Amino acid sequence: MFKISLNKQTLKTTILDLKVGQNAIIRQFVDHEATCKLLCMGLVPNARVELVRKAPFGGALYIRMEHHLIAMRESEAASVEIELA
Repeated sequence: MFKISLNKQTLKTTILDLKVGQNAIIRQFVDHEATCKLLCMGLVPNARVELVRKAPFGGALYIRMEHHLIAMRESEAASVEIELA
């Protein structure tokens, strides 16, 4: 039969992978161009976030961080690597 070997380094979890209601901890940012914008929005490494809502048809994702609700594009969410909490 087939044997599949997956390298752990290639499988990164991002905010896009969260389901509504799931919590995660931000680990790092992948896209250096988006990093400044994400930091200005208040997203910082080691912060706990919760996915509140995903808009249909590839729209915005709404996350809660502490007492703030933040909307972000899918491209921005894909650049935030997380660890499930």
